Amino acid sequence: MSTSDAALELKVSKSTIRNWIKKGKLTGRIFRQVRIQPGIYPPARKYHITKESIAQVQKALKGDD
Repeated sequence: MSTSDAALELKVSKSTIRNWIKKGKLTGRIFRQVRIQPGIYPPARKYHITKESIAQVQKALKGDD
């Protein structure tokens, strides 16, 4: 599951999701896609987010209301 998929499911921005990963609210592994091709540097960073972590954040968001 990518950052954009999670953003759609949680209805928040991608930057919010990145912040949550940093703070430990969302468990996301960062996959570095290393492409050794001219012009593609630095490698793109993708977050792999699990369905379970999204469910946890959704529960937490509902509790905030």
